Amino acid sequence: MIIQVTATMFFDQEDEARDFFHDCLTALPKATVINPGQPDQQCSYADFIGCRHDEHPHEPCTLATHVDNCPPENP
Repeated sequence: MIIQVTATMFFDQEDEARDFFHDCLTALPKATVINPGQPDQQCSYADFIGCRHDEHPHEPCTLATHVDNCPPENP
């Protein structure tokens, strides 16, 4: 059995967001890759996203950092 943990959290303090993201980075090496190297491969990942939902006018979100545990593709 595979257990999936999903969390979407919004922070108004960047240091708290970075602390949580650091926890995700610490957990990522422990996460598994489902069906590695297969067409239905699923990797674990963490994104650090800047959201401007509270600004007027609203601006789009920006992906600052994306990390995953996908194995490198064979050339």
